[in-house]
Amino acid sequence: MVTLLIIACILLLVLILLLAFRAHVLIGIIKNAYTGKVGVANKINAIGILIFFIVGLIAFYFSYQTAKPYFLPEAASVHGLATDRMFWLSMTIILIAFLVTNVLLYTFPYLYQYKEGKRAYFYPDNVKLEMMWTLLPAIVMTILVWMGLKEWNIIMDFPPEEECVVIEIMGKQFGWHVRYAGKDMKMGKYSFNSINNVNHMGIDLSDPNSMDDFCPNEIHLPKGKKILLKIRSRDVIHSVYLPHFRVKMDAVPGMATKFWFIPTKTTMEMRDQLGKPDFNYEMACTEICGKSHFAMRMVVVVDEPEEFEKWYAAQKPFVEENASSLNLPVKSKPVEQKTDTMSVAVEIKDTVNLDVLLNAKEEKSVALHINFAPNEFSLSEEAKTKVDEIYTFMIKNKDIKLEIDGHTDNTGDPKKNKELSEKRAKAIVDYLVSKGVKKNRLKAKGYGSEKPLVEGDSEQAKAMNRRVELKKIN
Repeated sequence: MVTLLIIACILLLVLILLLAFRAHVLIGIIKNAYTGKVGVANKINAIGILIFFIVGLIAFYFSYQTAKPYFLPEAASVHGLATDRMFWLSMTIILIAFLVTNVLLYTFPYLYQYKEGKRAYFYPDNVKLEMMWTLLPAIVMTILVWMGLKEWNIIMDFPPEEECVVIEIMGKQFGWHVRYAGKDMKMGKYSFNSINNVNHMGIDLSDPNSMDDFCPNEIHLPKGKKILLKIRSRDVIHSVYLPHFRVKMDAVPGMATKFWFIPTKTTMEMRDQLGKPDFNYEMACTEICGKSHFAMRMVVVVDEPEEFEKWYAAQKPFVEENASSLNLPVKSKPVEQKTDTMSVAVEIKDTVNLDVLLNAKEEKSVALHINFAPNEFSLSEEAKTKVDEIYTFMIKNKDIKLEIDGHTDNTGDPKKNKELSEKRAKAIVDYLVSKGVKKNRLKAKGYGSEKPLVEGDSEQAKAMNRRVELKKIN
């Protein structure tokens, strides 16, 4: 930055000197101080123009070096490498044309400056030269356009969906939501009528193909495989921007758009190449879509194909993760359990009316599916919506005390599961206390996988066992 400032000062000084000499000449002419047509100022101006050009080239070079860190990052897709090659080829040709033209433009005033007694040679036209500098740029432009059209046709020639990893991307103010087809590799339909505070993407739950679709919090891509992005918007215009993959496509309300590409470098390979162990690819929005536009970012992970397959197989379907919040027939029969507080009949509810259930004549324990991120115990905004129902119940029933019990499925280490379930139960208690519920009315316990609601290792059984139970205590 300092170097550029110094060069700018030098350029300004040269311009001032040129203007000063020009003023000197004009004053001399007014005073009849010149016997000839030109003086020393003519030579100084010719030299000054040449110096201006040389200093300008130096400034151009330093400006390029200063701006270089802000250029597009290293390309990590097949078409990205091709388009980058075309870009730099075009820039090289333009630079050569710029240098040739400006070298002639700035050196001619010096080489052919006016001299006393010298007459200019009258050279009106040259058909061959005019043909050359008309045809040569036309041929170069035609080649560049042909190369660009060829790459564009490749990019716009979408492969069959069965050959691709299909990812649906939906933008909304202010965040991205993504969906993958499940194990059947068939993505379900969507409808704006299905959108609610849980089903952000409007997944059509009446479509059997939707039942195994999953919606992760980050995008995973397999290296070397075809990726097809199906893009849409829920409200205003957004723009899917994946700079490393040279992907930029608008998400337009009411109109589906799409883009496809092939990643060439895994996240780990790019970290090694850049020497940045914390590097991550990301997807951002490049439309100014509102005051929280800056929040529209999502991590993108490129895996080796084998790692991607493992990640893909481990994902849980959207309907399973949100079973208690969706109006789906995923319920269990009441199961008798003995607790240290009372004998209760536990039942899972898709829609919860705590007043009716916990104030019924027969003592009951109500089980809620409050979603937590894997291995996390902090409450998400979605989870807080559920806990707010408990808060409303506690405020309306000021004499009731509740025990909050956390339960997990039987996946993983039992000891860690128990610790995690206790932390989750405590997180709910802490949230209720922060909203004004007295701490002596609440009790948190974690049971991990010790008290399954449903026996078995099926995904449905595990979904039922991952729960939070509310029990009235004396």
